Amino acid sequence: MSIVVLDGVVDNDLRQLILSKFDPLAPGAGTALPEVFVPKELEQWLQSVLRCCAAGQDPSPLMPGASDGRSELVPMPGRVAVGSSPMHQDTGFDAMGRPDPTRVEGLVAVLYLAGSGTLVIDTGSQRQSVEVRPCRLVVWPNDQCIHRLDASPEKESRIMLGPMTLSSAGWKRAGDQYDPAKRASDPNGSVVRFGSMHGELICLRAMSIVVLDGVVDNDLRQLILSKFDPLAPGARTALPEVLVPRLGASDGRSELVPMPGRVAVGSSPMHQDTGFDAMGRPDPTRVEGLVAVLYLAGSGTLVIDTGSQRHSVEVKPCRLVVWPNDQCIHRLDASPEKESRIMLGPMTLSSTGWKRAGDQYSYVGGQHRGQQNAEVEKEVAPTRSCCCCTVS
Repeated sequence: MSIVVLDGVVDNDLRQLILSKFDPLAPGAGTALPEVFVPKELEQWLQSVLRCCAAGQDPSPLMPGASDGRSELVPMPGRVAVGSSPMHQDTGFDAMGRPDPTRVEGLVAVLYLAGSGTLVIDTGSQRQSVEVRPCRLVVWPNDQCIHRLDASPEKESRIMLGPMTLSSAGWKRAGDQYDPAKRASDPNGSVVRFGSMHGELICLRAMSIVVLDGVVDNDLRQLILSKFDPLAPGARTALPEVLVPRLGASDGRSELVPMPGRVAVGSSPMHQDTGFDAMGRPDPTRVEGLVAVLYLAGSGTLVIDTGSQRHSVEVKPCRLVVWPNDQCIHRLDASPEKESRIMLGPMTLSSTGWKRAGDQYSYVGGQHRGQQNAEVEKEVAPTRSCCCCTVS
């Protein structure tokens, strides 16, 4: 289905009634997720709109039922938010209201009640910008597109019903699993805690290439770098397990958890990453899905070819790069300085946690010595074209 935008969904009296049920954001908070009681007539009308959209029909002829102070009130998911968000797909919440990183399949709806900004929805073939304005309902197929929110310069709160999806049991909350305002304003907010990256990567399944800068601050970067040993004389690659802070404050008191690390010099030819077994031995099976690298030191250029486009991503410290390994090929062009690149990853996320990924060959003077991957550039045909989404 297409993206549906309906204006004037509630009149000003009903809008003010619903707004009165929201509390303002707590000082320093970026998001609040209340349950809000609304007239049953409005809730039933919203259900009708989503069912109409799901059937591929035009919902615009539908009109909300009249409501007054005597109307029965029913709960719906609400949200108050400030700040912007990067491109993502909405994920869910469980019955206890805890974030569930599983992508929402089907339609997601938002009824804006206050605030401003721009909702940008990318279907892969086109990008549509929808102005955030009071009394506007927006419905989109979450599993068929990605979206972001560009906040207005005024930094005012956006108040809304939703994001939400309709299941057989009723309305379920949907949304992004992070606090964009905190990441923008808190001096430590730009640090992605590694426990929370699970949810972020799952949200990015529909994307092509994702680039996030400033993922760790310099103190955390230096802490992680201190856990790497330098390359042995004559070696070109080392694959250590590196202990990094778990979700929470990244200081000396944080619990440390292992993640795949890598130290490398030299260039690589075009290839697709393959895996490693439970014993750490190379497994020639191609990694299906996303691969991620968080660069901590070094330089060079990561070249990713989707079949329809070729993208060059500069290697720089504190930069996270995510790409769909099974839909493209890539290579690494080393810098002339021949310095070591130090990174977390390449890695992929499975149901049991992080798994190492990478190229199954050695570097000798920048020349590739493995025939298996030498032919990959002409053998691999990406399964479908992808749009490139760069977030900084």
